[in-house]
Amino acid sequence: MEVVVVVPQVYNSINNTPSRWIIFPVEPASVASAIKLAGHSVTGIDLNLLPQPTESALFTKIESIKPDVVVFIPQWLGRYDMKAVDPASFNTVKQAHPNCIRINTGVQATLYPDMELKSGLPFEYGLRGEVEETLVELLDILDKGGNVAQIPGIFYVADKSEFISEKIPSFDLKRMEAVDETVFPRRNYLDRVERGNFRFPRDGQPLTYNQTSRGCHYRCKFCSVIYLRDYSFRQKRMDVIFTEIENSLAAGAKEVHFLDELFGSNRTFLEQFCTEVKRRGLEFNWFATCGLPVGYLDLELLKRLEESGMYRVKIPFESANSRVLNKLLKKPNSVAQGWDVARAVKKTGLETIAAFLVGMPGESKKEMAQTVAMAQDIGFDYTLFSIATPMGGSQLEREVLEHGLANRNEIREKIRGDSVFFETDELKERDLFEVRWKIWSDINFATAAKVRKIAKMFGISENEAAKMEEVARQRFQKYTKA
Repeated sequence: MEVVVVVPQVYNSINNTPSRWIIFPVEPASVASAIKLAGHSVTGIDLNLLPQPTESALFTKIESIKPDVVVFIPQWLGRYDMKAVDPASFNTVKQAHPNCIRINTGVQATLYPDMELKSGLPFEYGLRGEVEETLVELLDILDKGGNVAQIPGIFYVADKSEFISEKIPSFDLKRMEAVDETVFPRRNYLDRVERGNFRFPRDGQPLTYNQTSRGCHYRCKFCSVIYLRDYSFRQKRMDVIFTEIENSLAAGAKEVHFLDELFGSNRTFLEQFCTEVKRRGLEFNWFATCGLPVGYLDLELLKRLEESGMYRVKIPFESANSRVLNKLLKKPNSVAQGWDVARAVKKTGLETIAAFLVGMPGESKKEMAQTVAMAQDIGFDYTLFSIATPMGGSQLEREVLEHGLANRNEIREKIRGDSVFFETDELKERDLFEVRWKIWSDINFATAAKVRKIAKMFGISENEAAKMEEVARQRFQKYTKA
């Protein structure tokens, strides 16, 4: 069959504008490789790379190819964006080639298949979760005949009746070979870097994105990844990981950002990774965008990681209170471990990012103050504060639904903005916005040296960095005057 894999244009969920964060589409590339290995013809179209007007360019491509099937696959399933697919793109494909079969996948298809079926999007089939195997199975049935209802994770409408499989499929990465980059050439993405964010590469050098694993073996209460990934953690073989890294470097990349939800399931993997970098004689900068877990980091391992090319580290401390960390957030590590890692990181030459989460239901003002104090005391280069939000599929969302605090539509609408979802007797909206904006500003822009550091990390001028602080303070002041 003639198949087109479309990477949807990604939108900023807060203001509904196209995102600046354009990454190498790690999962569409994997899916395209699986389709190709199954004997089908595959073309990749990334809407984020098409010339303007995007829909006109998409129409021309689809009209020219005349595919049997068009499947929409997001850059990365772990990237939670509530507006991952623009309905206009489905309509454009339908207009350009009415006879092709359109397939919907991604975060919204996985979390809310019932809503997608009622959304008016013109698609014939939806697939939930990771779709390498289920999509190939569907293509074979469409080509040769069979019962589509047997496919795990499928949903569709037939004879005015909805069929929704409850399964969230995943793909065994141990069976995966390196992605075929003829469908999505990596070199097309090397210079598309995001200024004004900690994901900016060192000195703006050519950057690409890889993925060594999917899923997570932790069960954090606020996280949706474990649901999207079928509650499993899977690692690629080491030879596949390094073939993809070497392909990235051959394409011109000088830096690799790893999109793993959990980079390194244990200490052994991280040690083996460092050993393999040295054995192959590779030289490249790298960064794990979702951070490294606190549980098995120490000074010895951090120095080995630094020697392997890791120059920036993000540590998800989350909370400085044991009850919040272990009971409310369900994180497995201890506060003492967090302090040990903070001290160890400061003894390296790494750029440092600390991540904290506040506002979990049941958290007290005193407990939140302990977290703020830790953020101030560790003195990392950059500090992030997130406000607890019931992400789709998370245990926190289930509790919100079970207790009637909101329905799914209300969650989806409120989650789009930078807003407060929970208030308690002690923690009010103002308290959380004060941490999110004012204290965030106080910590990150405390000195001229910190401003210079953030400007360098973010690839912006010191004036632009100062503007970030000004905007944050204005947001808080505007809220307090409202």
